[in-house]
Amino acid sequence: MERATLREAANGKIFSTANLIFGIGQISKMTGVSTRQLRYWESKGYIEPKKRADEQAQRVYGYDTFLRVSGIKSMQDEGYTLAAAVERTAALMAEADGIRNFLLDAYHGIAEVDNQDMLDLGFLDAEHTQRLYARSKDHHVEYLVRPAGEEATGK
Repeated sequence: MERATLREAANGKIFSTANLIFGIGQISKMTGVSTRQLRYWESKGYIEPKKRADEQAQRVYGYDTFLRVSGIKSMQDEGYTLAAAVERTAALMAEADGIRNFLLDAYHGIAEVDNQDMLDLGFLDAEHTQRLYARSKDHHVEYLVRPAGEEATGK
């Protein structure tokens, strides 16, 4: 049985955040932002409730909105104005999304190289003659380049 790639798992049901839905009261409790403030942010277009098929009146928000509210609140606590906090949070979320997509593209599994578990980051060159591996040790990333034909044990 072939193993699903991390991207397939992330976009599928295994790591999906699509079903993480929070009421306005829950978002308020989790972030420390009042429901009144959340409604104000919503009126300004800074956050948006999820569309509901059942057309219930209660506002619900997704995980991405939870992250956005948390970021805005954190920035405000650091002294940012609301507008600047919204802008900075949007920039950080876009950067995180870019990093996530890059890592999903680069990651080719875990391989055992020289008796060490390392991330297989795929081919280093267009000719597919070298493969790049990496691991984190003591908060420092170490890289290893090996000829493509050299054996590495996949996990």
